[in-house]
Amino acid sequence: MTTAEQVWEGTDVSVAEVLGRLSTLRVAAARAELKDSDHIHPRNSVLDVIVVASDPAEANRAAGVIQELAAHHPCRAVIVLDEPGGSKSRIDATVTSITHALVAGSACQYEEVFLRVQGPAAEHIPSLVDSLLLPDVVTFIWWAGSPPIGSRRFGTTLEAGDVLLVDSARFARPYESFSALAAAAAGAKTASVGDLHWARLEPWREVLAQFFNPADRRGFLRGIGAVGIDYVGEGRGNRSAAVLLAGWLDSALGWELQRVAAGRGGIMACHFLSAGGHPIEVDMRPNQIDGLASGEIGAIRVEAVADGQTCKLQAVRDGEVSGHVLLDGEMRGLPIPRLVVPMPPRSEAGLLSGLLADARSDRVYPAALTRAARLLEAARA
Repeated sequence: MTTAEQVWEGTDVSVAEVLGRLSTLRVAAARAELKDSDHIHPRNSVLDVIVVASDPAEANRAAGVIQELAAHHPCRAVIVLDEPGGSKSRIDATVTSITHALVAGSACQYEEVFLRVQGPAAEHIPSLVDSLLLPDVVTFIWWAGSPPIGSRRFGTTLEAGDVLLVDSARFARPYESFSALAAAAAGAKTASVGDLHWARLEPWREVLAQFFNPADRRGFLRGIGAVGIDYVGEGRGNRSAAVLLAGWLDSALGWELQRVAAGRGGIMACHFLSAGGHPIEVDMRPNQIDGLASGEIGAIRVEAVADGQTCKLQAVRDGEVSGHVLLDGEMRGLPIPRLVVPMPPRSEAGLLSGLLADARSDRVYPAALTRAARLLEAARA
């Protein structure tokens, strides 16, 4: 596969000028692909991605992720480095067209518009990017870094797309921002919400779901009495992944929250009643594990009772190889054979690819998010 790239840069430009240059590069790329007596191929972009960032490093990092993703998801990306404030609007732009020539079929094209927007124009992102988007495709808004959730600027930006994507692992104030995200998701009228941190939890959710899936183990699922979740962090740190796991269990199993106690050092104990009326305690505690990012899950432990028989399960990150999880325990008085479950780290492009496919139809995450935010709110009370 060969790659061709065209770039245009402009300072203090208008959106109309950017759009004109984008069209010129698109036509030039299409003509370069032509063979003798061939016709210009139609565009093959399958989605629009709007990236919003208030920090240059976050904007450039997100741009790199989208470029990596675009080799498999032809798209147009509009990356907005927004710098509100001041009395005069100014737009500096870089337009990039990258064409990947495939072995067979039309080339895969990625178009990126990078806008540095200063002044009042940064407060009106939907009107700024609307003319730059491709029609008749799904539009994703990825607010990179730590979004100003709850602000008017954040709320109006949701109007520009169909799905909002964030990464709660990167929130500067995770405790406050996570609750604000749940409120924004509940009140959003124009956008679904996806979270890269939720996507990181997929292997952990699969481990638990698969363990309790056999018919002879489902009684233990209903009989869970205690859950322990270790997450990487200091103090209360960024425990959004831990509370999301707890919120997922809460919503999936029909638990009823009774109270939450937050102790020193980031320990958090959540007390529930099961659908059958027995008490459940979910404990979350921070830990330090080499090779894992802040907020990632380090271990899950589950204790359950069914028909007078006990089950103790633990899934723990391998201390030597963090890309593996060791699963063992005991059930009905017998040891569970140790399993080594691969859990390699996933790139941001891989996480984003999954969200592009699933975020619009995911009904599990909104319920888990709502329950998780309720746990954090209860911890404050």
